[in-house]
Amino acid sequence: MNGYIDMKWLTLTIVMCCSIAGLSQDFSKHRWSNRLLVILTNDANSPLVKKQLKELENNRQAIEERRLLTYLVTPEKFKLLSEDEQWQTESSFADYSLGKPFEVLLIGLDGSIKQRESGVFEASKLISIIDSMPMRRAEMRGN
Repeated sequence: MNGYIDMKWLTLTIVMCCSIAGLSQDFSKHRWSNRLLVILTNDANSPLVKKQLKELENNRQAIEERRLLTYLVTPEKFKLLSEDEQWQTESSFADYSLGKPFEVLLIGLDGSIKQRESGVFEASKLISIIDSMPMRRAEMRGN
């Protein structure tokens, strides 16, 4: 019964996260081509966000090899963290309230959430999780 409740909560959270202000469209354009790391935060300038971004930057090559893109999402705006991406704002973000002040989601190539962290997602853990995925294993065999 407890597993059922957790799965129900997870499904509801996924639907909320991916249907916010067109984010599902932005996420779906990456399906089967990129893994996503989605940083959900109430404050884009928080120390946790800065620490997470530094963790990713310090492991840039490994992150790029795993075809991982990063989105930063606040209640008011979101953006894909790349050189030329601008913040996207949507009025429906005003209705969005984060359950936690900071959370990081790893979304696989298939579009499903593979891992959820309520603190900084350490690169070594992130890389380990990705490398254990069947599709990543196939990629490594192919290279």
